[in-house]
Amino acid sequence: MTRHRKLSCLTVAFGLAMAGAARAQSSPPAGWPATSETPGAAGATEPPLRWMPLSRFGMTLAAGGGVTDFTDSGTRALTAFGGSWDVRMAFRTRRRLGFEVSYVGAENMIHGLGFGVDRTRLIRNGIEAALRLNAPLSAKDTLLEPYVAGGMGWNGYRITNATGATASASPTDTNTLAFPLSAGFAVGYKGFLADARFTLRPTYYQTTLRDEGGGALSNWDLGAMLGYEF
Repeated sequence: MTRHRKLSCLTVAFGLAMAGAARAQSSPPAGWPATSETPGAAGATEPPLRWMPLSRFGMTLAAGGGVTDFTDSGTRALTAFGGSWDVRMAFRTRRRLGFEVSYVGAENMIHGLGFGVDRTRLIRNGIEAALRLNAPLSAKDTLLEPYVAGGMGWNGYRITNATGATASASPTDTNTLAFPLSAGFAVGYKGFLADARFTLRPTYYQTTLRDEGGGALSNWDLGAMLGYEF
């Protein structure tokens, strides 16, 4: 064998040895599971991370409106079905236990009561705080969250477009104590949120309707909101 042929054989042998060493380094030991970083998991990739709010625990600002009426039959006989509105800041929407703060309001037309004006309205405005029990369920970038909430707040009532007090009602502001109890369902996608909720609101210490009891302004709301989760 010539010297040139010997050098060629040595070169080929050296190349084969280096290729085998590289293959051994890139392959996992026997019995190890293949990963996405090894040839044994050809085509495998890491699953994409699902969307999460920047706060990680979930913080939502939302606003919306709905319909409202009173639970007391005597009050319903004096008023009409009305509209409601709500601006809400909720915290820990990605946790089991959260809380929220809301600005709430409503408007109902009044029939009679001695005012004699067609545009007389009963207006409600208030601030409420509540604890929330959430059941956050995630499906990729979508949040599905049924929840219940309960708390307390202050609601102020006044009668508008009235020239003065009557024997049955006072147009001046009345401060009441409210205990809102709610059940709702929220759907979110990459931060954008839609929320539907029913609220029952026992209310006490009203003096606006003089012929009715202290709880005559207890009411319910059914509404929907749009918001964003941070």
